[in-house]
Amino acid sequence: MPLGRFGAPPGAPPAAICQQAAEALGLMGPEAQAAVPALSEVLKDPQFSAYRPYYALALSKIDRQAAKLAVPAIIQALEGKGPAARLSEEAASALRKQAASALGLMAGDARDAIPVLANALADGDAGVRQEAAKALGAIGAEARDAVPSLRKALGDPDETVRSQASAALKKIGG
Repeated sequence: MPLGRFGAPPGAPPAAICQQAAEALGLMGPEAQAAVPALSEVLKDPQFSAYRPYYALALSKIDRQAAKLAVPAIIQALEGKGPAARLSEEAASALRKQAASALGLMAGDARDAIPVLANALADGDAGVRQEAAKALGAIGAEARDAVPSLRKALGDPDETVRSQASAALKKIGG
């Protein structure tokens, strides 16, 4: 099936609607427990790969255990693998940035993403590098293996990336 602008199938709701729906469910918190099965299913659907970070964030606010199941899908999005590999560079960068942001908001539940987040510090998009550094800082001391990559990011040409890397190193203790 051909994919539309943000990795969605033609005729799918616009990204803004998917994002808003996921955010609304997240704001409901545990009261949106009935949405967990549907959010978990859509995370597996390659047709909606561009929305995975939004669904994962909603899950993390509704049910922490269910959110842990989303981490592999978000890692795949950050790596640009799977359906995300077919996106335009602009859409792929936006997806990688959102994936790194989602992993940061999941903090300790995203420990498995530490190596991928460390690699993302070398991404061609400064926004992705910034979110990766921020996510590693949110994970905290458990992200110690990323210290060499964060130190390297202190020399990044983007000031915001340097700032986020410095803040992350302080939080990690590196």
